[in-house]
Amino acid sequence: MTKLKVMLVAAALAALLSFAAIRAQAQTGTPAPGVYVADLKLNPDPPRAGNIFTFTPSFQNTANEPLNFVWRVLIYRADTPNRSYTDTTWTSTSFPTGSSDQRSLGDWDLPSGTACDWYFARVVFRDADNNQVPFTTTDGKVFEKGFTTCPPLDTTAATAPGVSPTPAPTTPPVASPSGPGLFVSDLKLNPDPPRVGNTFTFRPTFQNTTNNLFTITWRVLIYRAEQPNKSYTDTSLVTTGFPTGTTELVTPGGWVVPPGTPCDWYFARVVWQDVNNNLIPFTTPDGKVYEKGFTTCP
Repeated sequence: MTKLKVMLVAAALAALLSFAAIRAQAQTGTPAPGVYVADLKLNPDPPRAGNIFTFTPSFQNTANEPLNFVWRVLIYRADTPNRSYTDTTWTSTSFPTGSSDQRSLGDWDLPSGTACDWYFARVVFRDADNNQVPFTTTDGKVFEKGFTTCPPLDTTAATAPGVSPTPAPTTPPVASPSGPGLFVSDLKLNPDPPRVGNTFTFRPTFQNTTNNLFTITWRVLIYRAEQPNKSYTDTSLVTTGFPTGTTELVTPGGWVVPPGTPCDWYFARVVWQDVNNNLIPFTTPDGKVYEKGFTTCP
């Protein structure tokens, strides 16, 4: 009887250690064999300020079956390598065995007139704890791709590569129903209601109450209901010149809730980026922060 108890305890301990190893593997996001990144293509290459460009990583799945990941591309400025400057939209992909090129949802553009600057990009995936984990190459190194952005060849750059340009000042929205500014009055989802496993997009309605073109960089942040102080995901940053009056715009890229996810509740805010790269929520004309709640279900 004592031997039986010892054997049962040993078996339970072995199972526990095995589960802990599996759990640790999920947290680090390094399954073996797994998915790796071998290259990252930009289109156009080299990218030019004032043009929209996209990112297409080359993945390698070394497993004998498809592997599913939710991933995106993070872009870093050379002078702030510990904090991403912008990113693409989260993309849910089932990677086939072998090599495959997968274009990231969304895109990125630098405002016309931006001087030459240097960036690097990493491809990351979201683990079970919503951490962003960089993909590695097959030899275990974090994959990075450096690139320079410059104005079109028919313009002259005021700054050499590697020197941070001075951002153009932007006018913040005025949180007053009688004052001029740029506001958000609605946010449409397509399809509505959104369904788990399908790609859906966001289309804010902007109101420019000034008499001039209003240029600003903006995106949509999505929050989980239980984490209202930390965004869960987002769309790509985009710079837009808004004419006077009402404008509806679809955000670059889309968002996919992975298949099999149960019903959940979210809310979205439309935010703009100031000269210090802070993200500030747009308000409605009466001065309230604009929010749109929605539910995703299978």
